[in-house]
Amino acid sequence: MLEWHIKEVESNTGKEGAADAYRIITAANTAWSICDWVFGFITERGIKGWEGVETVAKFRDIVKHESPELALCRLFADAYKHSRLDHRPVPTVETIKLDWVEEDGGNLAYWAIIDQNMQFRRPDEVLKAARIYWLDFMTKIGAHQRSSLGRSLVSRSSIAEVLAAQIPDDVTDNQRGV
Repeated sequence: MLEWHIKEVESNTGKEGAADAYRIITAANTAWSICDWVFGFITERGIKGWEGVETVAKFRDIVKHESPELALCRLFADAYKHSRLDHRPVPTVETIKLDWVEEDGGNLAYWAIIDQNMQFRRPDEVLKAARIYWLDFMTKIGAHQRSSLGRSLVSRSSIAEVLAAQIPDDVTDNQRGV
């Protein structure tokens, strides 16, 4: 799912304005939302080493500390969800829109991120680093071996495939609605 969103961001042409920005926001929201899925997986499966992490908020704090890119995704996801960011904003983080006119008169606009360290970052690079974090994390906890959840959240899977992965194997096709 996240990989698909990243490919959508990479396809930004600079000519679609709001659509280009929407793809970035949706990808960042997806990357950050994986926290909830992974926390649920960890708690439901009783993954060793995470016993003291009792709330999703505590888990999110750990993820933000370990991955500056996911900390950026959190800012975009929360700002998008609430129309602004009032809770724990990071004053140095901002987005900038780079506009210019082509020789043929066409307008182009690309988005960039100024991160926590005042570094200029391309959105696709931030999202790829977030994806690598999740792949490494899921490998570390063995999610890729224990369930299709770990594979599907960061792969090209559709939302339907991710949700189907949550249905226990002993559920019949009739119960699944197939």
